[in-house]
Amino acid sequence: MSYPPESSVPPPPPPPPPPAAGSASSRMPVWLPLAAGIALVAVIAVVVAMVAGGDDRSGTGSSLVAVSTTEATTTTLAITTTTAATTTTSTTTTVPQPEAGGSWTVLVYGLGDNNLEPALLRDLVEMTTVPPAALSFVVLADRSPDYTDEALPGIGDWDTAKILTAGPGGFTEEADLGELNMGDPAVLTDFIVRGIAGHPADHYALVLWNHGAPTGVGRDESHGDVLTGPEIAAGAAAGLAAAGLDRFDLIGFDACLMAAYEVAAAVAPVADYMAASEEVEPNEGWDYSAFGILAEQPDAVTTPGLGEEIVSHFLATSAVGDSAVTMSLLDLSQVGDLVATVDALNQAIGPDMATFAAAVGRARNAAPSYGSSPIPEEDFFMVDLGGLLQSLVDAEAPLGASAAAALDALRQVVVASEASPAAGPATGLTVYFPPYPQYYREDWYLATEAPVWPEFLNAYYAAGAAIPEEAQPSFAPVGNQAGFYFDDFGLNVDATFDQGAVENIVDAILYTGVVADDGTVTFVGEGQGLYAGNQSIAANPLNVLILDDGQDQAVAYQDISYSEDYNLIILDVPLAYYPPESDQYLEIILHLTYNATTEEFTEGFFVFDESGTVGEFEADPAGLIVPWMLEWYPDGTTDWVQTSDVGLWADLPNLLYDFQDLDPGTHIYAELQVYDYGGNWDYAYVDTVIPAE
Repeated sequence: MSYPPESSVPPPPPPPPPPAAGSASSRMPVWLPLAAGIALVAVIAVVVAMVAGGDDRSGTGSSLVAVSTTEATTTTLAITTTTAATTTTSTTTTVPQPEAGGSWTVLVYGLGDNNLEPALLRDLVEMTTVPPAALSFVVLADRSPDYTDEALPGIGDWDTAKILTAGPGGFTEEADLGELNMGDPAVLTDFIVRGIAGHPADHYALVLWNHGAPTGVGRDESHGDVLTGPEIAAGAAAGLAAAGLDRFDLIGFDACLMAAYEVAAAVAPVADYMAASEEVEPNEGWDYSAFGILAEQPDAVTTPGLGEEIVSHFLATSAVGDSAVTMSLLDLSQVGDLVATVDALNQAIGPDMATFAAAVGRARNAAPSYGSSPIPEEDFFMVDLGGLLQSLVDAEAPLGASAAAALDALRQVVVASEASPAAGPATGLTVYFPPYPQYYREDWYLATEAPVWPEFLNAYYAAGAAIPEEAQPSFAPVGNQAGFYFDDFGLNVDATFDQGAVENIVDAILYTGVVADDGTVTFVGEGQGLYAGNQSIAANPLNVLILDDGQDQAVAYQDISYSEDYNLIILDVPLAYYPPESDQYLEIILHLTYNATTEEFTEGFFVFDESGTVGEFEADPAGLIVPWMLEWYPDGTTDWVQTSDVGLWADLPNLLYDFQDLDPGTHIYAELQVYDYGGNWDYAYVDTVIPAE
């Protein structure tokens, strides 16, 4: 029997995750700059052909005869990169300036009882370089017994929670509070009361430091607890009330993914302004020298002025060498109006969501997304709210008008927003928006207590569930076979789906794999496709990503995407990391970006914590990393497998990347999938052999 049989089904959309358990200079493949231009020309050419009536080029399906890929000595397709100046995008809103001058107490809630402990110590030392004039740093620093025994100058090593003050060149210990659960809002309340009572000032800031996610910050590993957004708001409110204050001047999150609608809505009652990042933060975190402006201009600095300094310093120091960074300053007094306009949007289209859901889904997919991963169970699905709304303002009434009103309100909230090029056009605030209901972690999300948005999501998913079968994607008109051709770029695939689904399609993805002797398909990567009318196209460069530690090599899976203008090529690569002498692994993601305009190549490694938060990853060079690869077996099942039985040394700064072309004669299987906004999908496939050049 040939494989795949006609009755077989393609890999699930998208493929399942690996089984659960327990950046410095690199090299850039020379094909990346080339691929940007080639892919853009190829895609534009095919889209023009589609609009003009299409091309009848097609391939014939055949039985997959087992052909092994050959191992060949390859020339290194890489060059060494150098640090270059990073161009950022920024937006600024003019707001009334509060009173300038006065003294500041900055309370830093340091949840260091986890793998970020070494980074906390570095930030503490950074605080000691800030001139102390008109400024006091008061830190509750909780440490772990597991990650480092490094001593803090003047304090030494500890694994409890201490209250410290940072001064020029050193620290003063105010109290050792013993082992605390930093995920308990009562601990936050107590710290606020102690800090304000011991260090009275004209202005107060609260900074929460650790891993982050829209649900909160943490975790405290000794207690397995996370401080959720509502707990932060409750703990802060109780502390302010006990201290006799109404609000903080500034609340900041030196943590990942916290510039979110959900977080801003939670903490709006306890602070005037908020500084946070839409995207994952590098481990360097904030540049605390930004607070030096308080000494440089003691009588001129306002709260938004300090916030803008934090934003600009973060981008100046963190955007170099990191794949994507963002930072925002938000006026929390305007968040109520934003919530009201989001509610008005929901009221306007929620009862008739089926009419507007396709437009919403396409806008969602066009907007930048942060905290992303090729493995959906690890993707945070945080979508840039401004990008989402901007794509909807020209929609038919009442959607367009409601989106425009919400966008205007958002612009009043965002005082300043900056982003490195690889982060895309970030507008300052994200919102949780999984593309399909099967990825909606409702229980996890409801912990944010986000106003209005859960109702919007429920209406959207309900509309998707009601799409009738005749309006769902179907490639039946072409017998589930795609047309294809080869060119200098690689494999180009096109297919025509049923006309009845045209109004509901929101996405297209191409999976490409190599067929082994036993019929198993090993997928080497996935990439975004395009659709126009009832046709879809996609392309794959027909190479495999090779990771090289200088001793061994391993093939890795590539999730390839492009920015809307095709200026950025982005690859996400799933990896398993094994600490030294351990058989338990962590899920990490390698994020690579190439900017075709600036010719910058950046990378980042991120780890997904079991608490539901994410952060940049620091590996022990004596540990091992092993790439994951998706396999589809002849019995129709799929699985993620580790591609190497030896592993690569986790010396991440010296890890090399190559792209090895698949040999002529290699048997390949490619599958073009299209999706509607309800998550319904169908596929057209290519079953062929790579021809000789």
